[in-house]
Amino acid sequence: MKLECKHVWEHISEYIDGSVDAKLREDIERHLEHCEICSAILDSTRNILILTADDRTFELNGCTSGWRRN
Repeated sequence: MKLECKHVWEHISEYIDGSVDAKLREDIERHLEHCEICSAILDSTRNILILTADDRTFELNGCTSGWRRN
């Protein structure tokens, strides 16, 4: 089965978790081989998961808690 991007996006979290069935995993991997957009979304999603799982906090220089939009 040939997947469209929207179908890959619907299952991207389960794909990363390894909880999609073998056939769907194969279809997603085949799609990712040729789709730069979905590959970028997969990489970005993985990066977000890595960053949000990191217990460290980072303070941005020049930012204060009193910042407000004018």
